[in-house]
Amino acid sequence: MSTSTHSFLFRSLFGTALAATFCVGVGTVHASNMDSDTVSGTAVAMATANEERFTLVVEAPKSVKKGKKAVAKVKMIPKGEWHMNLVFPTSLSLTGTENAEMASAKLKAKDATLMDEQKGLEFDVEFTAPKAGSGKIDAKLKFAICIESACSPVTEKLNIDFEAK
Repeated sequence: MSTSTHSFLFRSLFGTALAATFCVGVGTVHASNMDSDTVSGTAVAMATANEERFTLVVEAPKSVKKGKKAVAKVKMIPKGEWHMNLVFPTSLSLTGTENAEMASAKLKAKDATLMDEQKGLEFDVEFTAPKAGSGKIDAKLKFAICIESACSPVTEKLNIDFEAK
């Protein structure tokens, strides 16, 4: 399985002019194998990846204050007959680079804010930007998704870029 990371441009529901402004203020959210458009919201920047077995969603704060705790969310939602394998050692490994200090370097299944066969999983990624400027979080999400006849382990590389003020 390819784990190459693709960049995504923000596209606002209100038009490309606003999207360009939004990108400058927030940065970009990336996730590997993401084919769909990134959507901007009022409080968060959101990237989604649609795959036949699941959807990945990465939500990042729209504005990050230097020295203050911020939270991004990483979600996986199973599709159709696929479901989350609750026995697999699910984890989210995190590396704060370029002005990002992580509250924890590795989150495990017990740290998930949601872990459900049908609803999927959700992790809160807590971080701090110690100074104003650009920041980046590199993450690797490991989980397994199953149907009645088979299970498939998945590893996805995710990046969250942000701007701290």
